[in-house]
Amino acid sequence: VTGTSPCANDQETVTITVVTNLDAGDTLVTSSLVCSSDSVYNLFDRLNEEWVNAQTGRAYTAIIKDIDLAAHRSDFNEYVDRIQNPSMYATPRMVKLSLGFDF
Repeated sequence: VTGTSPCANDQETVTITVVTNLDAGDTLVTSSLVCSSDSVYNLFDRLNEEWVNAQTGRAYTAIIKDIDLAAHRSDFNEYVDRIQNPSMYATPRMVKLSLGFDF
């Protein structure tokens, strides 16, 4: 993948082997199905930013001034909770795998 400044170029290699005819040692098994209509999202579990701070251009970062801390009033959270919002990042790694046997 060609990166743009300030991100460097990156490369990943994935090897996937799919076995479509498993032999479970039982003559009653007439067919098997492995990895049918599966999906993989964010395989390498990268933190993909969905939205960023307007001042810094990054998720989970902000320029915090003393006046911001002094003006924050809440009984439920700290000021940093406003900056470190998990919804700033895309869904974490998700792998859906199905396995079926017909007897």
